[in-house]
Amino acid sequence: MKLIAVLMAILIILEPVGVPRENAGRTARPHRLITEAASAGRVQRTDVVEPEMESEVIMTQAENPEPENARTVDVVIEPELVQSAEQAIITPVHEHTWIPVTETVHHDPVYQVVHHEVQTENVWVEDKPAYDETYENTYLVGMHDICKGCGMDITASGMSEEEYDAHDRQHILNGEDSSYYSQAIFETRIETIHHEAEGHYEDIVVQEAYDEIVLISEAWDEEVITGYICEECGEVQ
Repeated sequence: MKLIAVLMAILIILEPVGVPRENAGRTARPHRLITEAASAGRVQRTDVVEPEMESEVIMTQAENPEPENARTVDVVIEPELVQSAEQAIITPVHEHTWIPVTETVHHDPVYQVVHHEVQTENVWVEDKPAYDETYENTYLVGMHDICKGCGMDITASGMSEEEYDAHDRQHILNGEDSSYYSQAIFETRIETIHHEAEGHYEDIVVQEAYDEIVLISEAWDEEVITGYICEECGEVQ
């Protein structure tokens, strides 16, 4: 854009004050050079006067006698300026193609200290174990008839009445006492009494308090964009 402005300024200067355009620059050969530049989507066209030789001095004079208010303007067009104009014609406008520039950022593993409180449990504490106790116990099992003559347990013998009458007559024939008496019959038994264990409940420590280091996240690498670089010209931003 600066080059276009310079060329336009040269054209303005080439239009001398008080001198018609058609009479100006007789020693110069006019050429039309077209410079194109993308500006807001429009093509700009500029006329440039090209010198026929390096460092040529273009004299703008009127052929007729100069009027009192006429003046002569000397314009020197440097060869570098012409070369710049030609370069602008053939050189396309460069458009950057930006690609990201990244670097690897390493993240260390993350740990956290987790505190565990003391753990207790309510348990049964035995003071006296369970045991079995045995003892003898006597029970009255019944009343039995006992023969006075011989002492036989008539009830336990299971005699019928006929057998008992025959037994009684035999004692009489023998001149013995044939009567009987009643006697209580007792039985001794061994019995066992079970006694349950004796004790109480109390809280006991089953796990002491402790701190545990827990892994929250593993170590990892991250690609981070730090800027951008043009892949054609190498300019960075």
